[in-house]
Amino acid sequence: MGKRQLTLNLVFGEFIVSLLGSLIIAVTLPIIVFMLGVNCKAFHTADYYQNLAIQTVQKIEGSSQFSKSQIPSDLDYAIFKNGKLQKNNLTHKILKYAAKYQKKAINTSKYRFLAATNKNYKIVIYYQIHTSYNNKKLNYYLAPPEKLLLWLAFILLIISCWLNIHYFARHIKRQLVPVEKAITQIEQKNLNFTSNSSQIMEINQIIASLNTMKKSLKQALMDQWNSESQQRNKITTLSHDLRTPLTVILGNADLLKEESLTTEQRQELTDLTASAEIMEEDLDKLISLSKNRPLILKNEQQKILLCDFMKKVTKEILPLIKLKHLNFEFDNQLDSSNKISVPIELRRVVVNIFSNAVDFCPSNGKINLKLLLKDNILKFVINTNSTDNNCNRLNNKHFGLGLPISNQIIKKYHGNIEFIQVEKSNITQSIINLPIEKTII
Repeated sequence: MGKRQLTLNLVFGEFIVSLLGSLIIAVTLPIIVFMLGVNCKAFHTADYYQNLAIQTVQKIEGSSQFSKSQIPSDLDYAIFKNGKLQKNNLTHKILKYAAKYQKKAINTSKYRFLAATNKNYKIVIYYQIHTSYNNKKLNYYLAPPEKLLLWLAFILLIISCWLNIHYFARHIKRQLVPVEKAITQIEQKNLNFTSNSSQIMEINQIIASLNTMKKSLKQALMDQWNSESQQRNKITTLSHDLRTPLTVILGNADLLKEESLTTEQRQELTDLTASAEIMEEDLDKLISLSKNRPLILKNEQQKILLCDFMKKVTKEILPLIKLKHLNFEFDNQLDSSNKISVPIELRRVVVNIFSNAVDFCPSNGKINLKLLLKDNILKFVINTNSTDNNCNRLNNKHFGLGLPISNQIIKKYHGNIEFIQVEKSNITQSIINLPIEKTII
């Protein structure tokens, strides 16, 4: 048979019953202690001194001769003879009220007296209505028993509440352990765990929901892994398929270098070889990305002057512009006296984004590359003029194979790439933002 399951209503009902029982014990225990003290004559009840005073008055009035020894030591008194004070053990303040009482027997709410008359003597006895200890020293040093017992009851109430709350909190926490373990396993992506059950039905329902979520998550991860595996295989296959014609291009380019070529043809051959080598390197990096391996970029730490950097970039983008017969403008808004150095690998980012902008620009269109520095951020702004809304195409990530590498490079230097469609115009802006430090080389 399985464990008996409780409901939260029953658990909290048990808590309330236990708490009430503890509170009753905390209240009745001081009362029991007081009653035992009275039976053992350790305590006096509140009417003890009143009864003692009444007995003393009866004793004095019933005797033929008054003697001070007839007054118990537990009582305070004042002895008057013919209206004049003879002896007393009262304080000055109480004595004034006692003197008034012997003339006119009226008690106040604060001070209580009884008077006994014997021949010419009038004995005024002062008493209080409160509990006390049988030991006079305890009456002097300690608070009255009823106050001590009230404090004891209050302390017992606090302790009983704390013990009940602590016990039931630990009980609930023990029942929640399977839930905490299940959540921890899911956070650690361990989806092969087995959940234990609890004694509380509602918590078991949570565990069942977590098990259902675990199965769904496991299936989703399997589907994602299969999808990513297929995508990686496709990228790897495509990269290898592209490598073959690149090898042929590079091989034929090497053969053409041995031929007699004009200066212009040799320059075009050099541009062709450089572009093919860059594409081959991009394919290697794309394969690394598809296999979730870190990119190994050449010359990562090298920096060059911005003017030399732009010469290299211009050399690569000019063939792209010629192919589409574009009207190209380069707008350099930097102060020529500033010596700015940039990472050499940034060239790949600028060329890739510029290449995509060329793709989206129609033949015989306009393209502009603007270079400016604002708030220590170097901006490469590429403006393309087109009748299409190129920004929508850019935002749909039609970037080609080089964009993942470009993003990784620019993020490494805390920069970013953004695409903006200028309002009420057919101009699309591709902006590369690169935080830099001005350095003199």
